[in-house]
Amino acid sequence: LEIRQCAACGLGVVATLPDGTDQYYGDDYYLGGGCSGYEDYQFMAEHGLGWAAALVQLLAKGCRILDIGCADGFLLNKLPAAFEKFGIEVNEKAATQAMTRGVHILGRDLLAPNLAESYRAKFDVVTSIAVFEHLLDFRGGFKAAMSMIKDDGFLLFEVPVMSSTASNSAWLQGSFEHIYYPTEASIRYIINAEPDFQLIGSEVQIKDYASTYIGIVT
Repeated sequence: LEIRQCAACGLGVVATLPDGTDQYYGDDYYLGGGCSGYEDYQFMAEHGLGWAAALVQLLAKGCRILDIGCADGFLLNKLPAAFEKFGIEVNEKAATQAMTRGVHILGRDLLAPNLAESYRAKFDVVTSIAVFEHLLDFRGGFKAAMSMIKDDGFLLFEVPVMSSTASNSAWLQGSFEHIYYPTEASIRYIINAEPDFQLIGSEVQIKDYASTYIGIVT
């Protein structure tokens, strides 16, 4: 696929946006066997989401939390019962599994009309781990997520980032369902454009793989 990059902030995007992304996220996306997705989702989740659950528990105690792209509820299931747990998940089977774990599913698409507005300032914590790059509107995803946190709440997110110092081949050669290829500069540009929000974050290099950006927005 051709990827075009903004000369100002560095945000990359596929040259031709698909009409929709549902076709990428069938059941084999989590179960393996498809052209994209996870060979072993449970293994990935343990290593790729456990840190986020631990960080949430350090920063918040017993509150309303929304996990965008919650899959089967793995991250939320790591949190104690004192948290009231909500999720958004595109795959119906995974969403059903999350519900059996006590997760209230708000919908399938963060960018669905009126979804974010219906839950404006309703959550103490919103998490989005490796989700925004999959959306048809990268900036719109951030704005929707940020609108749903309370004034004293926070958004914890992670996205793959195009690094200027580390290899990017893992993102360019193996993540074919990604729509956007952000840089650290583009992330800061998007969030700093919203005057009420502040960002702290950093590129994190994953050994023998690629880099991600982990950030907290308040």
